[in-house]
This record gives sequence, structure tokens and C-alpha cells, in this order.
Amino acid sequence: MDFSNKPVWVILGVPLLAFAAYYFGILGETDRQTFDRLKIGMRAAEVQDIVFPRPSGKYAHHMQRMTVGPNDNIHINNSIVLTMRDGVLVDKEWTGPEERKKFAPQR
Repeated sequence: MDFSNKPVWVILGVPLLAFAAYYFGILGETDRQTFDRLKIGMRAAEVQDIVFPRPSGKYAHHMQRMTVGPNDNIHINNSIVLTMRDGVLVDKEWTGPEERKKFAPQR
């Protein structure tokens, strides 16, 4: 593959920009951010709006939205476990990898 006529910013910049967007959450909310937004005592409709947001865009009317039932146990991306009872969030558990503290000095 000949890269001689491609500008350097295309070869290096585009992948670096995509990585930065992913790393800093520009492309969307991470599972941890979703988990942190959920609060014990939220109603099923509030949980549904956070976990399964309304689809948008040109073909949104063709997409089916997941629902949160009154007595569901919800597992999301092997990172979040939610327990609903009588339409209220009664427990949430983070089962994903622990995040490392960024730029924390070692002692």
C-alpha cells in the first residue's frame, strides 16, 4: 500500500482523533457514566430513559425501544446489573472492570 501521496494528518490524525473521541466519551456515554446516573429509588420510566434512550434520526420510527418492566433484573454489557421491584430501582451493581485513576501519583 502506497501512502506517499496521503497527508500525514490523514494517516496518523484520523485514528488518533477517533481514539481521543472514544477515550473522552465524545461519541457517547460510557457504561460507567450510565451507571453513575442511575439512582436507587428511580421509577422504571426514568431508568428506561437512561438505559434505553429514545432512538432518533431518519429511521427512528422503525426502531423498537427496549422496555423496563416493574420487576425486571436487567444485565447491561457485562458491566451493570439492575434490579427493579414494583416499578422502582431497588439495587444497582457495577460488574465491569474497575477504572484506574488517571494521573494519580504512586506512593
